[in-house]
Amino acid sequence: MKYLLMILICGFFLNCSNKENQINKFEKIEVIYENKDFNFNLKNYVVKSYDSKLIDTIKINETDKLKLINAFFNNHLDTIKTDIEVTNNDGMAIIPDLSERNLKILNSDEEVSIYISGLAKINKVNSIGQNILKFDSIIISILNKYEKFNQFKIEIEKNDNRMWL
Repeated sequence: MKYLLMILICGFFLNCSNKENQINKFEKIEVIYENKDFNFNLKNYVVKSYDSKLIDTIKINETDKLKLINAFFNNHLDTIKTDIEVTNNDGMAIIPDLSERNLKILNSDEEVSIYISGLAKINKVNSIGQNILKFDSIIISILNKYEKFNQFKIEIEKNDNRMWL
């Protein structure tokens, strides 16, 4: 019984140490999520409109920050070293893809761009694409929880003078 208790305590401290390592590692990386309307910087939580006329900072609580960090590492985005396109394996594409998104991962020594097709389905992409789509959905689900972000999206729509053909 003593050994089991010691193992559990050691496991707890190792897990806490691992989370701190992930947080420290994530603070050295800049991740930018972009779509046709806005870009969101996961390092400083600044959101900008597509034309940078609207800029705001979304105050994200610690729980959601940890969810973002865990999702980044659990989906192995820290291991991606080359640019990637996440599209369905069937080879079909619609141009222009107005619901496309991009992720930019900036380390001190490298920059990785990830293009995510708006038509990409989690069951039609490879395993790396599945991880990226999971992270993508977590980012959006967290942002949509915040009223300030939803107001920002409404403000973008009000000021949108782009023409779609």
